[in-house]
Amino acid sequence: MAISLSEIEECVTNFENQDIRYSDTLLAEIINDFLLTLDNDSRNVFIRKYWHFDSIKDIMKRYEMSKSKAESMLFRTRNRLREYLIKEEGVKL
Repeated sequence: MAISLSEIEECVTNFENQDIRYSDTLLAEIINDFLLTLDNDSRNVFIRKYWHFDSIKDIMKRYEMSKSKAESMLFRTRNRLREYLIKEEGVKL
């Protein structure tokens, strides 16, 4: 899974040691598991942004939502991903 990490980089950093990063394989597995926990709208918007690299404008049009809704949905989903990674870190690392 290729994702743009520029906006979610702080989510994929190991919280115990800022110099250690998740391996690509492990990160993909954890993110795939995380995506299954999301409702359809949040999952679709997240995938459109970080897998397909859609702009906010394109996401707004595709899902007929306001800019603020799309941005806040992505913000909340990134925060949930961060929390999920913190939880999974103890299990998977």
